[in-house]
Amino acid sequence: MEIDLFRGELARVSDILMPGGVPWAVAAGAAVYLYTSNRPPTDLDVLVRPEDLAEVGKLMGITPETEATSWGEVTTIQLGRIEIAGHLVARWGSNSYPYFLDSDMAGHLRSITYHGIQVPVLSPEDLVALKAVLQRGPEQGKHDLEDVAALAAATPMDAAYVRLRLDRMQALERALPALQRWEWAARL
Repeated sequence: MEIDLFRGELARVSDILMPGGVPWAVAAGAAVYLYTSNRPPTDLDVLVRPEDLAEVGKLMGITPETEATSWGEVTTIQLGRIEIAGHLVARWGSNSYPYFLDSDMAGHLRSITYHGIQVPVLSPEDLVALKAVLQRGPEQGKHDLEDVAALAAATPMDAAYVRLRLDRMQALERALPALQRWEWAARL
């Protein structure tokens, strides 16, 4: 996505969600980009509380839909290159790893100003936890472990909070091998 288009999409989402008072945050690769500038984002992923997704749908005139993916399931609103998710569940084998904007995640949001637009962004720890669970690579058109490496290099990690998020997802066993190369992960 071109940087001007990305900036415009951030402004569009902010203009819709901020006046409505809906808690939200930039998520996934777009959030990693805001922290690291490691590569331009391909889209704008936004996370809202599951209970707010229907209200966001009304604000945007779009009905949320649940989609099965190669890695699990996500309930979203699609608006061009904007994807607003209320709930996702990563699945591997018989294990399910739920991920959604809860009170701890909301309490760890960061505010980042990008080209004059101030937006809430998921914490690096919340991003690392999700991407260490997903572990998708170039063969799926994703960069999860590259994103973990970029975040770990760019920002200090609160290992206790990464542990809390992984515990909430019941995903420590899945994620730990992907995180062991970083010193802070020894405290998980």
